[in-house]
Amino acid sequence: MSYKLPTRLDIGSIRVAFEPSYEPTGPFGAKSIGEVVINTPLAAVASAVAHATGHQVRSLPITPEKALLGE
Repeated sequence: MSYKLPTRLDIGSIRVAFEPSYEPTGPFGAKSIGEVVINTPLAAVASAVAHATGHQVRSLPITPEKALLGE
């Protein structure tokens, strides 16, 4: 109950930099780089649940039932 949830104020300044690139399969030559990091927090949350409950949840969504009973 005393765990402090991280917020935007816990992160320093974010600097966005655009790099010139051309991807022939992307729209108008655009290349996407953001999707890779979208799933990263899920593994961290699953690992935290496993450490807290002793059960590794290997499918989403992580529900209380899966966390407490295992899959």
